[in-house]
Amino acid sequence: MKLRFIYLCVISIWGYIPFFFSQSEVIFNGGESGTWTLPCGVTDITVEIWAAGGGGGKGVKASSGGGGGGGGEYIIVSLSSLSAGSQFTYNVGIGGAGSSGGGDNGFAGGDSNFDSYIAQGGQGGFGLGGAGGAGGSYGGIGSSAGSNGDNGNIPVSPNGGAGGNNGLNLNGAPTTTSDGVGLSGGIGGGGAGGMKPGGGSSHGGSGGNGQIKITYTDPYIGSFAGADLEFNCNDFTSQNLGAVPASHYERVTI
Repeated sequence: MKLRFIYLCVISIWGYIPFFFSQSEVIFNGGESGTWTLPCGVTDITVEIWAAGGGGGKGVKASSGGGGGGGGEYIIVSLSSLSAGSQFTYNVGIGGAGSSGGGDNGFAGGDSNFDSYIAQGGQGGFGLGGAGGAGGSYGGIGSSAGSNGDNGNIPVSPNGGAGGNNGLNLNGAPTTTSDGVGLSGGIGGGGAGGMKPGGGSSHGGSGGNGQIKITYTDPYIGSFAGADLEFNCNDFTSQNLGAVPASHYERVTI
């Protein structure tokens, strides 16, 4: 968890006490799922959601490259006036596999969701000079569609198509211009199509996994009488911050 401190000062019955806000991030990666509980003292959060990218299609011989996988959708939403202890379910999509075995086409990337907000995964690219996969796009509040993957080229230049970017226009795998399997996409990006200028075939790269990032301001009050103080639900608490992580505190009312 990354923390950034902004210094303020408040006046109390004890005089001046330094008051800090720590900017905290919680990140969930591809394949993770569960329930996240809002920390005490936090009422507002910003949530970013990346769906997974689609896998690239197969390239064969000197005749055609595979199409790139589509990029995953991106959502950003701010939630405010939340109650202490609120819980949210989440699931992070896994990138779609590139073409494999005797199959020609890549596979779709998984959706990612935080509570009722769902980002759609990119579709797999088609093999043998086929079209790139469609970018994910359920639409809705704060959403940006993923880009379509590029089509696989046919002779004379049988390159594998580039993977589509995610909804932030990032992380699609680049065009495959040399013999081999297509590269994999980054977070939410589509995998590139395969290319095989000689005999045989090469499979497409896998799509990038999705991700969920939660950002919030966690209030913390500085030192008084040798103890570190911070908010815990609706009162002040005293806790040595070096003893436990900053997001976990026992209630000790003073």
